Amino acid sequence: MAIALRLAAWAVCGAVVADCTREPPRQEKAALEDSAYNGYPITLVTGQLLNDDSSLAGASGIAIIGDVPVVLESRKSPIIVFDGTLTRATATIGTYGWDQGQFRSAWALSVVPESPSHAWVFDVDLHRFTRLPDLADGKSLRSARIVPLVSDAAILDAIPVTDSEFVALGTFNAGRIAFFDGSGRMVREAGKPPAGDDTIAMAVRQQAHQGVLRMNPAGTTLAIASRYGTEVDIYSAAGEFVTRAASPLSIAPRFVAKMRGGYPTMATTDETRVGYIDLAVTRRHIYALLSGRLEGSFGGRASFGTYVHRFDWQGRLEKVYRLLGAEVVSIAVDSGDHYLLALRAWPTPGIFRFQMDSSHQDGQSLSGGVR
Repeated sequence: MAIALRLAAWAVCGAVVADCTREPPRQEKAALEDSAYNGYPITLVTGQLLNDDSSLAGASGIAIIGDVPVVLESRKSPIIVFDGTLTRATATIGTYGWDQGQFRSAWALSVVPESPSHAWVFDVDLHRFTRLPDLADGKSLRSARIVPLVSDAAILDAIPVTDSEFVALGTFNAGRIAFFDGSGRMVREAGKPPAGDDTIAMAVRQQAHQGVLRMNPAGTTLAIASRYGTEVDIYSAAGEFVTRAASPLSIAPRFVAKMRGGYPTMATTDETRVGYIDLAVTRRHIYALLSGRLEGSFGGRASFGTYVHRFDWQGRLEKVYRLLGAEVVSIAVDSGDHYLLALRAWPTPGIFRFQMDSSHQDGQSLSGGVR
């Protein structure tokens, strides 16, 4: 569960999301559209606009915690709790800052598998988790449990496995992911780190393959989607590589390696194409939100997407959706795979609901993530 405009971590890598109000791009071919799928059937879905309040202008992610819709906001109120219709905010939680109960960059909002009421927010700037109270009453976070992740590496995304174990993506030397205990101490790294030219520092390769991390609600498998590519890698809950999903498109990271502040880092270029920008997962499926746009042509809008690729947990591609009328930054899908919530970023902010399967009725609980 989780997304965002991801300004903090991706600014470090040169992929700053900015200038989101620029005019439509001059080169439409800079976007991968229907023709790029070489005849693969694309399901067009029209959404219902549920909320377009101006308070969503700073929103960066959407999730459902239990039965409660939640939006992450990057400015005044980091966590906004909505009623079930998503038309009215019922509470705001947290403020901007460094202290207890505050956030500098509320990046990912996730629940513990099999414990949907146990929600954690990961702050990518402060490298720490905050355990949320009961969302229904909007309690203060002054006494909330805080778990700082202790690592020399930059943490790019992190989610809870249990209330006493966490897993993260980062610039690790020996593994694709790393596991941390309940105190935030790194216990071990797992999975092979990204391959590449040995002259390119591992930290740069990890940044080039940074992405979105999610866990199956059953707690059995992990999925990692590449922001600068079309890789969706599936791992066991222990961190062992299982398979790579069969994406209908092929995008590889394009970047340059630079030194910044004495450290090797990755920088994007005008030719960098943005890949998967968010994931939502259910027990049966992985939903990957694709951009497919060149940064040089779209500017900040390169971080918005309209295509959703649905895979099963064996990595098989099942369906491609195109969301009509919404360029979105974050998605959440109901637990029965019937409906999708999307946080629209352009041309105006809003929350949309898309019906994904017309054979099912309304009223399902939602799950998915913010990141």
